[in-house]
Amino acid sequence: MTSEVTRLTPELIAAYRDERQWRERPLHAALLTATAHRPDAPAALTVDGTSGEVRDRMTYTELAELSARLAGGLRELGVPEGGTVSLMLPNRLEFGALVFAISRLGAIYSGIPTAAGVREAGHMLRTTGATVLVIPPAHRSSDHVALARKLLDEAPELRHVVVLGGDPPDDERFVAFERVAEGDPLPDDHPVDPAGIAQLGFTSGTTGEPKAVMNTHETLEAVWRNWVEHVGGPTALGDPAVNLIASPVGHHTGFLWGTLLSADLGATSVYLDRWVPAVAARVLSEQRVTTMHGAPTFLQDLVRVPGLNAKAVPALQTITLAGAPIPRALVRAAAEQLDITVNPAWGMTEYGIGVSARPGLPAERRSATDGAPVRGC
Repeated sequence: MTSEVTRLTPELIAAYRDERQWRERPLHAALLTATAHRPDAPAALTVDGTSGEVRDRMTYTELAELSARLAGGLRELGVPEGGTVSLMLPNRLEFGALVFAISRLGAIYSGIPTAAGVREAGHMLRTTGATVLVIPPAHRSSDHVALARKLLDEAPELRHVVVLGGDPPDDERFVAFERVAEGDPLPDDHPVDPAGIAQLGFTSGTTGEPKAVMNTHETLEAVWRNWVEHVGGPTALGDPAVNLIASPVGHHTGFLWGTLLSADLGATSVYLDRWVPAVAARVLSEQRVTTMHGAPTFLQDLVRVPGLNAKAVPALQTITLAGAPIPRALVRAAAEQLDITVNPAWGMTEYGIGVSARPGLPAERRSATDGAPVRGC
């Protein structure tokens, strides 16, 4: 990781490790720890955003076993250590299994929004040099198989497209997810360099082409762990936590503050595949959600749902807002209506959350600002 294009030096790396900011742990260590402590606890649910029905669920043991098989299957597809796998998926629990499989393999994860077209997705695939892309057959109005055919021409290093949730076309470049999930399991102690790149996350591209940000296993863990400490520790998010993942997993929020944070907390990830406010409100109640991260529009939508109050969502403890300008009146009004803590925050793909509200801040500062700097930022 040290070169003339990074500020990291051997001395700085040693200092981070001496201070226990970096703990020499790969991302999937969080999943393995949660599985050891809560093997039969619910790890993840896939919830239909139009009906609120649970379509699939897994315990921590099941999720860990699936990730081990997927890691083996990806290796059998030729993904090397340091290679990139791109996921272009809606919110569903297999996303988490794939993220931890990629980590087990020592490969690099990169997310592509499901709404991306040939130009944007092609740019992302060429930039990362991804050799495997995982897609649904279709999502909403998009035919992702047809899109993938075009991307195979646009991205010369792309070799395989894995289709999740349907049969792949009769083309040797396309592979069924079930086939990959039948790989020889990669052992838990498969060596992975925690200082290696774990994610290539793309910025919004507001000033040009989206840029690929390099995040390592250790930097990602330091960001989420410091933020959890900042807001009062794990129990501030629920005990046990149930984390609603409504932000798209192809973006940084769904990945870091959904999948990764949940595993570190030993929480249940509730993957909501689309946002319908009235349905989301019912999911908050029925699944006893304790926490969620998202853009302010999510909370604006929720407080307008008729009848949504503290009694309707008794388990909900906190909602963290980031990713867009926060209407300041919303913070106090939503906190009172739902009897929860609302955490305004500021972050970016390069860091995660670097400024956030925290316990002990005066009410006027919590509502008028994004809070205080998080340790390590």
